[in-house]
Amino acid sequence: MYIDKAVVNSYIYPWNKGKQGKTLQLENSLKVEKIRLKKLLPLLEEFEETMEYYNTKVTLTINIEPDNND
Repeated sequence: MYIDKAVVNSYIYPWNKGKQGKTLQLENSLKVEKIRLKKLLPLLEEFEETMEYYNTKVTLTINIEPDNND
Protein backbone atom coordinates (compact mmCIF):
# COMPACT_ATOMS: atom_id res chain seq x y z
CA MET A 1 0.00 0.00 0.00
CA TYR A 2 1.31 3.45 -0.93
CA ILE A 3 0.74 6.41 1.33
CA ASP A 4 0.34 9.70 -0.54
CA LYS A 5 0.94 11.89 2.50
CA ALA A 6 1.84 11.13 6.11
CA VAL A 7 2.19 13.67 8.88
CA VAL A 8 3.43 12.74 12.35
CA ASN A 9 3.25 15.41 15.02
CA SER A 10 4.60 15.17 18.56
CA TYR A 11 3.38 17.49 21.27
CA ILE A 12 4.64 18.47 24.71
CA TYR A 13 3.39 20.36 27.73
CA PRO A 14 6.05 23.10 27.84
CA TRP A 15 7.69 24.18 31.09
CA ASN A 16 7.67 27.84 32.13
CA LYS A 17 9.26 29.18 35.33
CA GLY A 18 9.54 25.70 36.83
CA LYS A 19 5.92 24.72 36.14
CA GLN A 20 4.59 22.44 33.48
CA GLY A 21 2.01 24.10 31.24
CA LYS A 22 -1.50 22.81 30.63
CA THR A 23 -1.68 23.56 26.91
CA LEU A 24 -0.11 21.24 24.35
CA GLN A 25 2.52 22.72 22.07
CA LEU A 26 3.83 21.19 18.83
CA GLU A 27 7.39 19.99 19.41
CA ASN A 28 8.28 18.06 16.23
CA SER A 29 6.66 17.32 12.91
CA LEU A 30 7.59 14.70 10.35
CA LYS A 31 6.04 15.06 6.88
CA VAL A 32 6.47 12.41 4.21
CA GLU A 33 4.95 12.09 0.73
CA LYS A 34 4.71 9.08 -1.57
CA ILE A 35 5.99 6.28 0.65
CA ARG A 36 5.11 2.63 1.02
CA LEU A 37 3.50 1.64 4.29
CA LYS A 38 6.18 -1.02 4.71
CA LYS A 39 8.88 1.69 4.65
CA LEU A 40 6.91 4.12 6.79
CA LEU A 41 6.73 1.85 9.84
CA PRO A 42 10.51 1.69 10.48
CA LEU A 43 10.69 5.44 9.96
CA LEU A 44 8.01 5.94 12.62
CA GLU A 45 9.84 3.65 15.04
CA GLU A 46 13.05 5.63 14.58
CA PHE A 47 11.17 8.92 15.02
CA GLU A 48 9.64 7.66 18.26
CA GLU A 49 13.06 6.61 19.60
CA THR A 50 14.27 10.21 19.32
CA MET A 51 11.56 11.37 21.70
CA GLU A 52 12.44 11.77 25.36
CA TYR A 53 9.04 10.91 26.78
CA TYR A 54 8.10 7.44 27.91
CA ASN A 55 4.53 8.17 28.92
CA THR A 56 2.94 8.96 25.56
CA LYS A 57 -0.41 8.48 23.89
CA VAL A 58 -0.45 7.69 20.16
CA THR A 59 -3.44 8.35 17.92
CA LEU A 60 -3.52 6.98 14.37
CA THR A 61 -6.01 8.05 11.73
CA ILE A 62 -6.02 6.61 8.22
CA ASN A 63 -8.14 8.21 5.52
CA ILE A 64 -8.73 6.32 2.28
CA GLU A 65 -10.15 8.63 -0.36
CA PRO A 66 -10.91 8.14 -4.04
CA ASP A 67 -8.44 9.72 -6.44
CA ASN A 68 -10.05 12.59 -8.31
CA ASN A 69 -8.27 12.76 -11.70
CA ASP A 70 -10.71 14.85 -13.72
